[in-house]
Amino acid sequence: MSAEGRRAGGWIGRVKLVAGTVLAVLVLIVIFQNVESTRFNVLFWQPELPRCVLPLAAFVVGAIAGAATAYVLGRRRTG
Repeated sequence: MSAEGRRAGGWIGRVKLVAGTVLAVLVLIVIFQNVESTRFNVLFWQPELPRCVLPLAAFVVGAIAGAATAYVLGRRRTG
């Protein structure tokens, strides 16, 4: 086995770095293509936000709801 294969990371680390870089560039392209503002309705409120913020906001709300659900269900099992 070569010294490079034994080093932490090796070629796998380079593959992860390239994949991460490609993914970051694709995310930036999508964000910059969706910077124009759009109006949406939340009950009686009509905020105007860039289109790239909407999926991010939906993800954050979903993550918070999932964490809250996991917390509540976890407390029921232990308590």
